[in-house]
Order: sequence, then structure tokens, then C-alpha cells
Amino acid sequence: EWLRYYYWIMLINRFISPERIVLLQATKKEAALDELINTLCATTEGLDTAVISKAVWEREALFSTRIAPAIAVPHAQLPGIQTSYIVVGKSQDGVQYDAKNDQLVHLVFLLVGSMENHLNLLSGLARLLQANDIIDSLLAANGVHAIYKLLTEEPSFSQQENHVDEIISQHAGKIADDVHIGAGLAQR
Repeated sequence: EWLRYYYWIMLINRFISPERIVLLQATKKEAALDELINTLCATTEGLDTAVISKAVWEREALFSTRIAPAIAVPHAQLPGIQTSYIVVGKSQDGVQYDAKNDQLVHLVFLLVGSMENHLNLLSGLARLLQANDIIDSLLAANGVHAIYKLLTEEPSFSQQENHVDEIISQHAGKIADDVHIGAGLAQR
């Protein structure tokens, strides 16, 4: 699992920057998406706010991009763009994202970019968000740099060791039985 997590971190790392992480002030979906789109255009030369907004809202009109109770991933493919961008928004108070769902969204990942790598990046982001404790860590993170670090830095070796120790602890009985059985077979 750690290697897959590392792979997705390295994939996402190329498309995110600290300037594109926002502590959202908005509490409604429309305003939150506007904050993210405006941040993207303010931090990236050559992008048109109106074009991106139109593309995001056209995609959003098809169906909601909420992917989990507290997470939404609005996204749009734009012809003519050579790369992709991720803007991350975290809301302490929560964003009312869907009229049919009262549960608030606290993490919004705006993905905008090239048609070439859009699906791979969208898949990578979804897989990264499935990693152990990443959502809880992001929700607990204090500030932009803490969020950026969680999304872009590989876990330290001690975290890997702790994860291995946790797996061994969970399966210690089975491992001991296997070793005992293996030793018994070797004596025959």
C-alpha cells in the first residue's frame, strides 16, 4: 500500500503548488468554486477565468462531483492546455455542495487541464484520497503548508516502519502459526 501511496503522491506533486491551496471562506458551492477558479487564474499565467468557469460548471451540471461525504473533486478538460492544475480548498466551516445532501464538504479539489492526462490525474487523486488516514490528516491540517506537505511529500521512513509494524501486529498470530507450521515441516 505504501508504494501505491508513494506513486500517487509523485503523480500529484507535479500539478499542485502552495499558491494553489486555499483556506476557503465560502460556505456555498458556487462561491467556493469561484474562489478556487480565481486562485488558479491568479497563480497561473494565460488562463481565462470565464473559460475555466464555464467548463467547470458545464461538467458540474452533468452530475455532482462530490466523491465522498466531505470531499468534492470538480474538474474540467480544456482543449489547447498543455498541462493540468490542481487547486485545493479546505473549509473549516464546510461548504453546502449539493441541494440533495445536507452533509457539508470540507475538502474541494479543483482539477483543470489537458485532455491528455486528465483521466489519469483524476484517478490518481481519487486513489490518493483513499490512502490510510489522508482525509483525517488533511481535515486536521493547520494551514496551507501543512496541507501541501501532506499532498506532496512522501511519508518518512519511520512512518513506513510504523505501518509495517502495524501490519505485523495485526497479523502476528497468523505469522507465528505459519512459522511454527513451517518449522514443523522442516523437521520432518
